[in-house]
Amino acid sequence: MATPTWPAGLPQSPNKDFTETGGVLLVRTPMDRGPAKQRRMGLRPRTAQVQFLMNDTQVQLLETFVNHTLYGSRRFEFKHPRTGVTELTRIVPSGDGQLYQISYLGGPTGGGGNVSYYNIQMQLEFLP
Repeated sequence: MATPTWPAGLPQSPNKDFTETGGVLLVRTPMDRGPAKQRRMGLRPRTAQVQFLMNDTQVQLLETFVNHTLYGSRRFEFKHPRTGVTELTRIVPSGDGQLYQISYLGGPTGGGGNVSYYNIQMQLEFLP
């Protein structure tokens, strides 16, 4: 089965305010005397807290992508917001299994149509 790609109908990069963590997997062993020993076990996945501004149609597309294409757990290709390189990515669930949070921002506006806007927050994991 082919690896899904972040849908073209969704924002291709998050809002400017995102945070990223990275590093390596280490095993740290305390010693009876002297400093603890550390060993590298490999690369750690980088994670990013991201936010997207989406309209009604885009939120529906996101829900379909996450629930029916990814089944909540599959990997997908996403362009890393800092490096611009397409990487294998997963959505990291929160402690209670939530994959994203939707916050209503506003709309529809008076004469401008029937569009509402939402802030979508999620944590992405970029796999090594």
